[in-house]
Amino acid sequence: MKTQLSKRQISLIRHLLTNKKLSIYNAFTKFGISNISREVGRLIEKPFNIELKREKKVGKTQDGEPCYWFEYSATKVVKDKLSKLL
Repeated sequence: MKTQLSKRQISLIRHLLTNKKLSIYNAFTKFGISNISREVGRLIEKPFNIELKREKKVGKTQDGEPCYWFEYSATKVVKDKLSKLL
C-alpha cells in the first residue's frame, strides 16, 4: 500500500530531489513553514525513516551578534528513497 503524501510533503520532497537545500528562510518564503527544524522531522524524517544532512551555517545579525542556523539537504541514498515515494 502506498503512503498518502500531503501537498506540503510532496513540495518538500520535490525541492530536496532537485539538489536544493531547506533553510529557515526558504522554508518560510516558499512553503509557509516557520519552524523547519521541527517540520523536517515531523513531515520527512520520521514517517519515512530517513535522516537529512544538516549543515550548520554561521552569520551575524544586523547588530553584529553571531548567529547560526541549519540547512537541510538529501544525500544520494536519501534521494533514492524519496523518489520512490512520489
